[in-house]
Amino acid sequence: MMPDVLGSPELSAPARPLDYSSARRSIRRIRRSQIMMDIEKAIEAAARALFRTEGNPENTKFDGKPMWQSYLPQAKAAIEAALPHLRDD
Repeated sequence: MMPDVLGSPELSAPARPLDYSSARRSIRRIRRSQIMMDIEKAIEAAARALFRTEGNPENTKFDGKPMWQSYLPQAKAAIEAALPHLRDD
C-alpha cells in the first residue's frame, strides 16, 4: 500500500463534491470590474482627445479642475454608442 501524500486519509479526498459556483461568481465580478475600469479609461481618453482637438492646452484648469473633464458627457456618449459594435457576443 502506498503512503498517503498528504499524510492523512481524511485530507486526501473531500467528503463532498466541491462547489465552484462562488468562485465563478467572484471571477465574473472581477471581470466586470476590470471591464468597467477599462471603459472609464476609454471615456477619459476620449474626453482628453476631444479637448485637444479643439486646440485647448493640455493642462488648462476651470474651477480648479482639469478642463478636459467638461468633455466627459460627450466622451461617454461616444463610448456607449461604440460598445455594442465592440463586444464579442
